[in-house]
Amino acid sequence: MNNPYPANTISAALQDQVEEQMRRDQVQAQRRWFRWGMLTILLTILLAGVVIPAARAPMEAQGLAIFALTFGLLFSGFIHWRSYHVISDAATRTRREQLLGRLIQEEWKAEATSEKAKHILALSDDGELLEVEANGVAPEPENRKRAYE
Repeated sequence: MNNPYPANTISAALQDQVEEQMRRDQVQAQRRWFRWGMLTILLTILLAGVVIPAARAPMEAQGLAIFALTFGLLFSGFIHWRSYHVISDAATRTRREQLLGRLIQEEWKAEATSEKAKHILALSDDGELLEVEANGVAPEPENRKRAYE
């Protein structure tokens, strides 16, 4: 299979996440478009076979039913054509880039928040600011008087 990612740009785990999400999104989109196509066909048949003949005189109903069937089938054909666009190369490439960008941003945000948690400043007895580990900070004693009290 042709690798869509430039060499050595992202990790294999990130590539796997993107590809798995791509597969899920494509299947979901294909199912959604299939449902809309089937709904269009069923509504067209219902309209042309039941609603129009019940509401119109027989001679008027024939023409309207043919028009409804033609329009409905053309519209469902458009929906079917549109569903193929979901799996086209251009759409797949665009969606892959969007997913990759979102996952990279989430990773950066996770790194940024973890860096903040690691570096905590504390005031030493001499009045200087010291950088200490997050787990190295001792809790303040209960009997200690705070400056704002």
